[in-house]
Amino acid sequence: MVKAAIEMSLGFIIAVVFAIVMLGLAITWIQGMFIDIGRITADLTTQAKADIRDRFAGGDVFGISPDDYSVKRGEGFRMQAGIKNSAEDSRTHYFKIAVLPAGVSDSICAGGELTCPSPRAGQNIGQYMATWVTYDSTITPYEIGAEAFKFIDVAVPPTAKPGTYIFNVVACFDGQITTGTPSATAVPATCNLATPADKIWGNPQQFIVTVS
Repeated sequence: MVKAAIEMSLGFIIAVVFAIVMLGLAITWIQGMFIDIGRITADLTTQAKADIRDRFAGGDVFGISPDDYSVKRGEGFRMQAGIKNSAEDSRTHYFKIAVLPAGVSDSICAGGELTCPSPRAGQNIGQYMATWVTYDSTITPYEIGAEAFKFIDVAVPPTAKPGTYIFNVVACFDGQITTGTPSATAVPATCNLATPADKIWGNPQQFIVTVS
């Protein structure tokens, strides 16, 4: 009985030690995943919306703000994209946006290409930049005359090289119609500069992030 109890105690102790070791390894792995992620340190929402509304007043139907921002490595900011539904058919329409890496300065990759290796293993510069950005990618209906906004968060990893990073922002919608009802399913699944012109809303925008 005593021997069996001792063996059970040893087995329990070994199991606990093993669990602690595995927990430590898991924590280390998780920290490794997140150590190269920036954090939002500036919320530019209020001024950005005011800037975009000024553009709407000037006749634009799609805009972003800011279009140029300087940030330190490991930090980030929240900006805005704005859509005004002034469709010629005077109907409610469905819209979405996409934020796409577009280029970099020569100091990061010769010729501004996105194919150079990035500081993150297994990713080129374009793939690396795509992980910086989180935005409202939902397909959303806006009534005629509505002015609406979608957030764009840009978080620069601590390992990013100093220099200039360029992003495109494209707005897509379900298209003008003469009969029938606008539908979310008519919004292109892939929204980018190659999307058919009749499904792109307004003019594609571009913003520059200068990293120091």
